[in-house]
Order: sequence, then structure tokens, then C-alpha cells
Amino acid sequence: MVRVLVVEDEANIREMIALNLRLTGMEAVEAESAEAALPLLACRIVVTRSEEVEALCNAQGVPVLRHAQPYRSDTVRLGLAALLGKEPALRGCLFLPGDQPLLTQQSVEALALAAAPDAIVRLCAADGTPGSPVLFGADYFSELLHLPDGRGGNAVARAHPGSVCLVSTRNDAELRDVDTREDLNQLRQLTNR
Repeated sequence: MVRVLVVEDEANIREMIALNLRLTGMEAVEAESAEAALPLLACRIVVTRSEEVEALCNAQGVPVLRHAQPYRSDTVRLGLAALLGKEPALRGCLFLPGDQPLLTQQSVEALALAAAPDAIVRLCAADGTPGSPVLFGADYFSELLHLPDGRGGNAVARAHPGSVCLVSTRNDAELRDVDTREDLNQLRQLTNR
């Protein structure tokens, strides 16, 4: 059975959506806000090589796994394995880079709404150019756990183009990542900060 998380602050609208989902044979789980929905999400973990990020996560009470492995594939494997260790029946996993400061809650929620065990859901620009974050359904966990050294989830997405579902962002700036001080300065100019 497909399970759908309905997040809506107006109770009558939330209940109507949930009822319609149930009438179509889906399971509906309701929450009145994103904060209220957090406990309904299985688990989360930050995977990093950075001591500073680890300290920040610890200060905020966010589970963190710091490692010294060299490849992106290591980060994916370690994070997914840790989540599956906590929640073996995990149905999907959102890989969310920490360097996209303009990413909005609405975009993350849109990805979650499109999730399915057999889907790879990607945020994309208005012109269809795919970006991050990416939500992988459980059908792809084995491939993610066995990525070739240095390869990320893109390798899995490219191997299954028919399973990729693109979700357009409201503002392409959400897809911008900040890796250098120059990137940060450009972002500040873009946002007038």
C-alpha cells in the first residue's frame, strides 16, 4: 500500500485530502506542520568529513556520522547503511547536500510528495536541468550501497532514466551550491545580502 504524508495547517483541508487518498486505496498520515511531521519521518543523519559540521550537528542534537573515507560513494554508502541500521523498512532516502542555502521547505516537500519505492525524484531547474537534492526509493538502495568508488547517486539515476521524476523548483537559485568564497559572494549579490 502506498503511504502518503499529508502536511497541511488547516484541519478541514488536511482531512479532505487524507479522505480522498484513502478512498483511492492509499494510506494517509496527517500532520499539521512540517515540525509536527518530523517524528513521522523515519530518521535522519548528516554524513560529513568536517569536524566543524560534526560539532554544529552535535550542538543542535542532529545525528551525525563523521568519516575520513575519500569518495562520494563512501558518504552515500555510510549514510544509507546507518539509516537502514535504524530503520530496516525504510521506503526512501533523500540525499540533501548541505551547500544549497537557498533550498526551500516547499521544494523538499514537493520531492516527498512525488516519492515512491520505484522512483528517483530530482529537483530540477525551470528548463528541466536536474539538480539536487534527490530522493531515491527503496528499490535503488542496493545500487546506492554498492556504487563504484568516486561515483554518486547520479550513476544510479543515469542507469534508470525511466524512473526519474523531475520536480521543478520555484526559483532556480535554490539549486545553486556554495563551495567557495567566490560562490558565497555571488550568492550574496544574487540575494542582495
